[in-house]
Amino acid sequence: MKFIEAIEKLLARRRWILEQLEFFEKKYNMNTREFINAWKKGSLPEPEDPDTHGDFMVWEGLYDELVKVEKELKKRIID
Repeated sequence: MKFIEAIEKLLARRRWILEQLEFFEKKYNMNTREFINAWKKGSLPEPEDPDTHGDFMVWEGLYDELVKVEKELKKRIID
C-alpha cells in the first residue's frame, strides 16, 4: 500500500506543477521547454521588472521540480 500512496502523491505533485507551469506559459505566451532553453542559454535577457524576474525564477524552479518528480516516478515504477 505504501508504494501506491507514494505514486499517488508524486502524481498529485506532478499535476500541481503542470498547472503552475501552464499559468506561466499562458502569461508569457511561451511553452516551458522554450523558456528553459532560452533562459539557460542566456538568449532570454534577465528582466529588469522585479515581478517578471520573480516569475522567471519560480518558473525555472517549477521546471526543475517537475524533472525531479518525473525521475522519482520512473525510479519507483521501473525499479
